Amino acid sequence: MNKLFKHFENNGKKKMVFLHGFNSNGNFIQPLLKLEREYDIISFDFPGCGNEDAGDETITIETYAKFAIEKINTLTEPFILVGHSLGGAIAMNIANHPLVSKVVLLAPLNPFAYQEGIESWLLPTSAQDALNSMQSLVGNDQKEMYFNNIINTAGTFLKNTLPKMDIFKYMVFNQITNQKYLNEILMDKYLSNQKDVILIQGDIDKFIAKESSDKTCKTFKYRKIILKNTGHSIVYERENELNTILNSISKD
Repeated sequence: MNKLFKHFENNGKKKMVFLHGFNSNGNFIQPLLKLEREYDIISFDFPGCGNEDAGDETITIETYAKFAIEKINTLTEPFILVGHSLGGAIAMNIANHPLVSKVVLLAPLNPFAYQEGIESWLLPTSAQDALNSMQSLVGNDQKEMYFNNIINTAGTFLKNTLPKMDIFKYMVFNQITNQKYLNEILMDKYLSNQKDVILIQGDIDKFIAKESSDKTCKTFKYRKIILKNTGHSIVYERENELNTILNSISKD
């Protein structure tokens, strides 16, 4: 079982399956691992991320959703599905799986999330693109702590991303940053959801604007939790606050 997942806890607590964001990996939950929790963490890498090979199939939100279904089909008990950013869109593709008890969305890619210019943050082709992307990830009070050497961090990000340009470009340009896809295809997934949803959003997120999550919650009547002075990297910026929220959700 553990070989299928990056992290698989089995301590008899409520299970939470975490879906990572674009070009991230199943280790994004590391800040939560060291905390006292009322839930068990399960996570894995999507194709082209972490230790998971990209494979031969074109990477899309739908192929990621299919991949996630294959993983959760190996589970035997109900769980809470937690998706961050792109992982939120994937979560809404699979939310109606019978083992999903409820959904938690962390700054999710949503039907109203279209904004111009983020393509270069997702797939940087220059050092400046990579630097802009890194600087846009976190809230103002977190920048120095999160990136002690942001120039080197941006350089590493660019070096790691350039070889992935071809495998990720379809999903970035035809889905994540495509207004028609968001407004129609992703909208349909949100509309078809039958599970309870809690959406957690940073108020100064530059990747997924708070306004888009506000509209999502209003449209679909989701419970909304806003984290103050928080950017896009909710797990790293507000691990203690997020953990308190997740502990509460696990008991509902």
